[in-house]
Amino acid sequence: MTRTAKAALRAAIVATALAGAATLALAADEPAGQPAAVEAEITMSELVARLEAEGYADIREIEREGRLYEVEARDAKGNEVEIMVSLDGEILSVERE
Repeated sequence: MTRTAKAALRAAIVATALAGAATLALAADEPAGQPAAVEAEITMSELVARLEAEGYADIREIEREGRLYEVEARDAKGNEVEIMVSLDGEILSVERE
């Protein structure tokens, strides 16, 4: 085996070992035999109800962007706003448009 091939093999072994160690470290965060905690995701109707309860109206558009909902609506003063909401329904930010 050439020197270059040995170096490539060593690098592959180290990368595999590191990936395995990272997987074990992540698995160690969860108690044995129990699944990882799953974020409770609210439904669209629950999301609309929550926003209306907070004073938002004219909810025109709801888009899921990764782990967030992006909502276009009007605030209590009638201003157009963009609201970022987590999948569990927490309002994270509100920006006037």
